[in-house]
Amino acid sequence: MASSSSCSSVSNSVLSNPKSRFLSSSKDVFGSNSSSISFSKRPNSGRNSQNSVVCALQTPSILQIPKQSPVKTTTGTIEFPPSSSKVQQNWNLLQKLAAMALDAIEDGIKAQEKQHPLPKTADPNVQIAGNFSPVPEQPVKKYLPVDGKIPDHIEGVYLRNGANPLFEPTSGHHLFDGDGIGVANAGLVYFNNRLLAMSEDDLPYHVRVTPSGDLKTAGRYNFDGQLESTMIAHPKLDPVSGELFALSYDVIQKPYLKYFRFSPDGKKSKDVAIDLEKPTMVHDFAITENFVVVPDHQVVFKMSEMITGGSPVVYDKEKVSRFGVLDKYAENGSGIKWVEVPDCFCFHLWNAWEEPESDEVVVIGSCMTPADSIFNECNEELKSVLSEIRLNLKTGKSTRRNIISPENDVNLEAGMVNKNLLGRKSRFAYLAIAEPWPKVSGFAKVDLFTGETKKFIYGDQKYGGEPLFLPRDTNSGEEDDGHILAFVHDENSWKSELQIVNAKTMELEATVNLPSRVPYGFHGTFINAGDLATQA
Repeated sequence: MASSSSCSSVSNSVLSNPKSRFLSSSKDVFGSNSSSISFSKRPNSGRNSQNSVVCALQTPSILQIPKQSPVKTTTGTIEFPPSSSKVQQNWNLLQKLAAMALDAIEDGIKAQEKQHPLPKTADPNVQIAGNFSPVPEQPVKKYLPVDGKIPDHIEGVYLRNGANPLFEPTSGHHLFDGDGIGVANAGLVYFNNRLLAMSEDDLPYHVRVTPSGDLKTAGRYNFDGQLESTMIAHPKLDPVSGELFALSYDVIQKPYLKYFRFSPDGKKSKDVAIDLEKPTMVHDFAITENFVVVPDHQVVFKMSEMITGGSPVVYDKEKVSRFGVLDKYAENGSGIKWVEVPDCFCFHLWNAWEEPESDEVVVIGSCMTPADSIFNECNEELKSVLSEIRLNLKTGKSTRRNIISPENDVNLEAGMVNKNLLGRKSRFAYLAIAEPWPKVSGFAKVDLFTGETKKFIYGDQKYGGEPLFLPRDTNSGEEDDGHILAFVHDENSWKSELQIVNAKTMELEATVNLPSRVPYGFHGTFINAGDLATQA
């Protein structure tokens, strides 16, 4: 479905570690960019041993449309990649009429938008300017320069995806938008020998890492016909059972929310309908050892707002936020226990666990205000507070506390805990410092018990994305024994790099200099070399 290509090479003798590094960067059929860096062992060739990193970008072969005009921005020109031929649409009459009707609706919405200045949340001059702007297809590149020493346990592929529009926007553009036959730019998971790229409003996309280090889209993946709905971008992989837990929401008809799971070999359970009064934005959720924890917050869908050029995602001040706790293996949603948590909106939940002695489920998340600030412009400054939320299943009451003291608090948004402790009690979280919003200036290692916070700043005029914590060993007795990986962009030199930081000491151990710019993106994952060898 997508064409792909592989890129050039640069020799390096800085690093004596006998491994090769590959960086891949992919602009794919779903209108997103995916960047990956591969770490694999090489025979030791002495003091001139080399490392390599591979870079690849894919463009949709079925959406070949002539080059669009570039967009002028406050930070320069956004170039949109060329393509070689026009779309070949062998549609029947009904499809053509439906397309004409949709075009008419879209033209009407755009006409409404042009009557008012675009908010920052939809202004292309903000949303896809600077290092948020698109990147063209890049070939695989090997033997990239490395400063420092890459730790021996890092062997596999680190991937991250994000939006990467192919065409010039004709009106508004949101940070999560993309071009293509679908969107899969908000999350990645490796499950049942498949790398899946995901968003909220489509099926997952199956992406393969080729032996050369390139990225190739296999196409939409419906789990061999079992999945008949969309799947959110943050499914949860249980580190003990190997099961994958997921949600799907609908903005048009009930049930607005469904829960399901997959066995380790990919067999899907039946859908469990979760009763909601309104279609709600559920970007993330959490699991514990025995439960799934589902947020039902105040950010809802109101599709009628689109007719007047507004955002369909709005804040409902009349609604009370709550969390639902449901048995992982429930056959229906009747047993869900709802606990109200007033004035709480968590775009992401970092972890959750059970404390049976107090009948509580503990949820760790970042509470964001204004709740709809990602989707609607507001004069109020965005605040994202790392919080511990306790849901008492016996009394039906909740408590909430700020984990970091007010004088040391910073906006912490994207990140993770040690994946081996997902759904179990964990002490540390590694979270992006989302300042100046929406850029990320570094990350923080937070002790969830004491609130102690250690910060790592990427550097002067250097900004990145979500930190990924990679444990040194699955069986390690120390929760923070591992390294943090992050793509970082230098806005002075206009070059990108991969930084590798020791999670215990919070010191930089290695920097891989990348041959092409990596746009600021969202979430990522790491595939170990052994798993990569068995990918479907």
